Formats: sequence, C-alpha cells, structure tokens
Amino acid sequence: MKQKFFLAAALIFSLLVLQAQPKNGYYDAAEGKSAEALRTSLYSIIKNHVNVGYDGLWDVYYDSDVKEDGTVWDMYSDIPGGKPPYVYYPGEGQCGNYSGEGSCYNREHSMPKSWFNDASPMYSDAFHIYPTDG
Repeated sequence: MKQKFFLAAALIFSLLVLQAQPKNGYYDAAEGKSAEALRTSLYSIIKNHVNVGYDGLWDVYYDSDVKEDGTVWDMYSDIPGGKPPYVYYPGEGQCGNYSGEGSCYNREHSMPKSWFNDASPMYSDAFHIYPTDG
C-alpha cells in the first residue's frame, strides 16, 4: 500500500513540475550564481510578488493551467493522450459550489488549507491550488 501511495505521489509531483515551468528568461538573473549572490538574485526575482487572493486564482489559471487546445488542465480528470471526461474553458463553468461530478470546475488545494489555519498567503497560493472538476 505504501509503495502505491509513493508511486502516485511521485507521478503527481512530476506532472506538477512539468506543468509549472517558468516563462523563458525568468531566472536569468540567477544564472551561474551561488551562495549569497544566488540568494540575493532569487530574492530580487520574487520580492515584488502579488497575492492575488483566492478569487484572483481564476485569472491566474488563464496562464498557468490552460492546455494547448485552450481547455483548463484538470490534473485529476485529465487523460494524457486521451479524451478527458470533462472539458472546461477558462472563465466558463467556474464554481465554488457544485451540484455533481462534471457540473463545473473549482479550485482544489493540493495540501489541506487547515495546515496553515486558512492564513494568507498560503490560502490562495497558486502553486498548490489547482483547477479541478467540482
């Protein structure tokens, strides 16, 4: 059982890494640096980040989770190389409450938000909240 869990976790992590690649040139300022110079460069790259809030995630998904065919990538329902059971388009079919499977897409935390007492910015961190079937 443990082996299946770790295999599933490794697969999910691999998919997330492949999906979440930075835009070209994003880390150029940190290239070739180490130690304190690397830390300073990375800090400079991220220091002006903006917490878009939980509702702002819908806008983030236009850039972060739209597949080449223009549909929303639902990591839990997607079938690589096949036809997923549900297809959603950015800005269409969003929901916070849902009536059943396939009725809309929502935002799902990949780790329990209660681990952070629903505190910001973790509550709305786009790096671990994904669009998924409701």
